[in-house]
This record gives sequence, structure tokens and C-alpha cells, in this order.
Amino acid sequence: MFGRHFRSTLKIKYIGKHQLLSFLLLGIAICSFSVAWVSRANSLMIFADSNIRANYSLTHHYALTATHETGEQDNSNNESVVLSRYSEPSRSVIAALEGYDVTVHGFGFENYGEEKDYVHLTSAEVERMFGEQVCVSKINGECILTPLGEKWMQQKNQSMGKGHCDGMAALSLLFYVNHINVKDFGGISVNSLRIEGNEKLQREIAYWWTTQATEPTQSARDKNALTPQEVVQELVKAFKAGFNSELYTIALWNSNGKGGHAVTPFAVEEWDNNVYAILVYDNNYPNITRKIIVDSNANTWKYNASINPNAPEYLYEGDANTKTLLLTPTSSRLRIQQCPFCEEDSAPLVDKVEAATSDLRQGTSIAKTVDIASQIVSP
Repeated sequence: MFGRHFRSTLKIKYIGKHQLLSFLLLGIAICSFSVAWVSRANSLMIFADSNIRANYSLTHHYALTATHETGEQDNSNNESVVLSRYSEPSRSVIAALEGYDVTVHGFGFENYGEEKDYVHLTSAEVERMFGEQVCVSKINGECILTPLGEKWMQQKNQSMGKGHCDGMAALSLLFYVNHINVKDFGGISVNSLRIEGNEKLQREIAYWWTTQATEPTQSARDKNALTPQEVVQELVKAFKAGFNSELYTIALWNSNGKGGHAVTPFAVEEWDNNVYAILVYDNNYPNITRKIIVDSNANTWKYNASINPNAPEYLYEGDANTKTLLLTPTSSRLRIQQCPFCEEDSAPLVDKVEAATSDLRQGTSIAKTVDIASQIVSP
């Protein structure tokens, strides 16, 4: 009606004031209609999205938030390669650690190596791990390590030069279950902790990093050399069992067995066509939810990773045969670790002196005798 009336009053040779006003009113009406239509469409989209979110249980709501509000935006680089064949999949969280959030339970600082002048293992951590048997004596309560213990500690500290990923991955879980109190390290949450100037936290991370290389933790991890499909199944089982079940970190390598890295899994998403995403806290990327993609049909996995933030990131992948996606149980880290060097140090000091003297009498080389002697005196 408005359009027909407007055309009937239009003069080709002359446009009066009321015709000009009609032009303006028509333009305003069209713009208002367009804005209203767009707003209505957006409202419908928001309403639909809210209904989808409401279908998730409260237990898994945090994982939905991490995935849809933080993870997808921040993980574009991570997913661009591994998700190239999975276009706009439908996603649903099928199991998760209740309440775990990378912005709360993950460290706010990134993984580090030798570029940081931080404290690693000290004799106190070695004694804590293996007991007083590693001490040749104590001075003012401080453990003086045996020569072999000192050498072992130095080797482990040197190995941490490439990164502390395993220690950070494990400690995040231990804080999560309150096995260790985060307040003892100067924060109200894991994410609020600061590493600079925090020697106690530096040493704690080093301690848990070391457990990956001691027994029974190392064997427990290696026994979990599962296929990618089995890894997903085990995580779903553990997550659904809640706090009374095992907690795992994930150790992963490239197909050539190099570039080891460790992350903390906290949820599993089910996608289309038997594809799953393991949501992880990757200590190379603070405050970002990352995803290991498992194709259950092909029994393969893919993940963009690096050993530390300063190393180049590239595509890690494996299958049922590579066994390069391993679960490390937290319970094994909490057990008394077996000292790998104590048996050699267990003989009484007098026996070691007599053995060295006997070797010298039998013509043992001076170099070997000096080496033996260096192991029976305190540093």
C-alpha cells in the first residue's frame, strides 16, 4: 500500500517537499525492517545454541565451555591440520574429569627448559623419592648424597633441559585431586601460581618429572602401550568412574619414537563416524584446550605438538602398531620409587675400601682404582 501511494504521487519533473519526505520515510522503513530481521535471525541462533548447551549435564558443562568458547577459537592452528578431513562434525562430551578447567587447574605459565635458570632436583627431592638410603651422611638435616646418587641427580637435571612437560602434566592432576595443596606454593589456584622466584614449585615440578623415569612408574606407563582406540576407551572408563578411579597423563612420541611430550587429558568428545577428540591441557599452551584426534575406524591418532614452546610444532601421528600414545597412571607415581643406584651403594664402606685395595694389589689399572676410590668418599 505504501509503495503504490508513493509511486502515484511521484512527479517526474518536480519533486515537492512531501514527496521527498516520503522517500526518506520509505528508506527508514526498509532499514528498520532489515535490522529487525537480522536481529530475529540472531536470536533464533542464540536460542538454538542455548538449547544445545542445556542438553549437556552440569558435570560436563565446563568441558562444553572450554570447547565452544575457548578451545575452538584458540585451537584453530592446532585443528587446521588434524581436522582437515572432518568438516563441521557434530560433537558431544561423553566423559570428563568433573570440574577440570585448563584456566584453573592448568599452569598459567608455559613449559620451560634450560633457557630458564630455575632450580631442579636437590638432594632433598632425591631423599624424598628413595629414602635415607641415598644419603651418605646428613649435615644440619641436609642429605649428603652418595657419589652415585649425586651423579644420578645431575644426569636427571641435565635431561630436564629440553622441558618439564611430564612434571607439569602430573602435578596439575595432583593439585586437582588435592593430593597436594596449591596454597603451599603461594596461590589460590594452579593457574595463579608463579614460577619465577618460586623455588619450591620449581623443585616440585622437577620431582614429578623424574618419576617418569623411575620404577614402578616407567613400567606402569609402558604396560599401557594401547592402541589409539583402547586409549579412548580407557580414558572414558576412568573419567566416568570419577575420583575413585585412576588418573592418567598422556605421553606421546612421533612415529619415529622421538620428540617426547606429555599432556593432561580431561575429557573425551565423540564426533561423527567413530571419531573422537581427547581434550587435553598442554603445558606448552597455557589456558588453551587442545585436542588429540583419534579415528577409531582406522585406529590412528593425530596431534600438533612440540617438546617445548621454543621447539617447532609439527604433526605427531600414530596407529595401532606404533604404540606411541601411552597412558601414565598417577597412582604409580605415588608409590615408593625404586632407587636405581642404591644397590651399588649398599655395601658397607669398609668392604668398598677392601675391594679397592684388593684390585690394586691384583694389578688393576690406576685409573680404575681412582674411579673406585672416588665412589667411596663423600663429595
